[in-house]
Amino acid sequence: MTRGIADTRSDIYAVGIMMYEMLVGDQPFKGDQPVQIAYQHANESVPAPSTKNPAIPVALDELVLWATARDPEQRPRDARAMLDQLFETQNLIRDGLGGVSTATQRTMVMPAATPATTVHESGETQVMSRARRTGPVAVESAHRLSTTVQKRHRRGFWLFGLFLVFAAAVTGTGWYFGSGPGAAVGIPSVAGKSVADATAMLNEAGFTVGGQDEVFDWKTDPGLVSSTDPEAGARVTRDKPVLLHVSKGAQPLAVPALGGKTLDEAKKIITDAGFVVGDDLPAEFSADVPVGVVLHAVGADGVEFAEGAQYPEHQPIRLSVSAGPFPDVFNIPVADATQALGSVGIQVERGDAAFDNTGQVPADNVLSIDPVTTADGTPRPFVVGDTVTIHLSKGADLVTVPNVIGTEWTTAKQQLLDAGLDPTYNATLAAIPGAVVKSTDPAEGAQLLRGSKIAVTITATL
Repeated sequence: MTRGIADTRSDIYAVGIMMYEMLVGDQPFKGDQPVQIAYQHANESVPAPSTKNPAIPVALDELVLWATARDPEQRPRDARAMLDQLFETQNLIRDGLGGVSTATQRTMVMPAATPATTVHESGETQVMSRARRTGPVAVESAHRLSTTVQKRHRRGFWLFGLFLVFAAAVTGTGWYFGSGPGAAVGIPSVAGKSVADATAMLNEAGFTVGGQDEVFDWKTDPGLVSSTDPEAGARVTRDKPVLLHVSKGAQPLAVPALGGKTLDEAKKIITDAGFVVGDDLPAEFSADVPVGVVLHAVGADGVEFAEGAQYPEHQPIRLSVSAGPFPDVFNIPVADATQALGSVGIQVERGDAAFDNTGQVPADNVLSIDPVTTADGTPRPFVVGDTVTIHLSKGADLVTVPNVIGTEWTTAKQQLLDAGLDPTYNATLAAIPGAVVKSTDPAEGAQLLRGSKIAVTITATL
């Protein structure tokens, strides 16, 4: 770890750590972060297992400490040396010498003293507790070990075999839960995919599809996968089936009554009902509804909702409120009319002027305003932002009575018609050849509205 290289002695260190964990049931070093544990491995010596479990023999303590020595040069040189030492340690323990150091590691140990006895004042003999080791004693020589090596090897096979089984179990368990069938794997996100594509993606990740159901989901088009159970990102074993929730679109909801509400009230009602507030429609002029009160609510298609209508959840509802009454600009000067309309957001264009033969509207006053229509030509109410066309009056359409006195009737009649007048006369006299106009009422030079009647007196000589 600290030398930047790994060799056989690095493996020996790992075996020593595993032996420590097997003997103690815990790790030698702990920390909140992996880097803290790594630092301890690099800079601190592994404690003797007996410090955690006093029942562990000295021989096993020293075997663990030898394998985990901080200096690699102080560890067994290879797995063969480690295995031989393991056999020797096992045999010492079986021979009742587990409390002393092994011959390969140490030459002298401190054996336990025999129990001492003492005589109490009462005369009774009592056994005192075992004393600590009091002096060095020579350990069994290498000669003794060599003469019994075959026997010891045979008896040591069970410990080594147990160690191998344990290691295999640890390795197998790690593989099973780390990358094998028992590994927890994150479920991929398949939202927005077709059922076929989602199934293929899950199968590729090692999962099986356990079925599907339909759910309302305004965010996902009908027929596509909305979500899964377990949800995307959840870490589960691959043998857990995944349920697909397939969207059937937004859920239809009842549209609440909004007419007569203020704009703020209506917006809150919309969101509380599961919809969203769309862009405001232009305010509409109304003489019956106060300013700022809702007149209409329409959906995304621009059609006003009927009472009791159903509408998909989380879809926009647009509101139109009253702008108050439309300004009355009839028969006022054009400048005043333009200012009044502009103050409420109406733009003005001028159309052709026209005569007002009613005599009510003098010249240059507003005579009429063209209606506004929808795309199909249907008239609609004025809204803020409209541009309207106004027509001014040219005043009354007056004509002058021509001079037809003494004129032959047929000629006089045509002159009156051409002037825009409607003559009344005696048809009997008018039928006599040579009849002439005697007088008119009104008389020559009078101003009459175009189309007015004029009485004609005719004379004829029989």
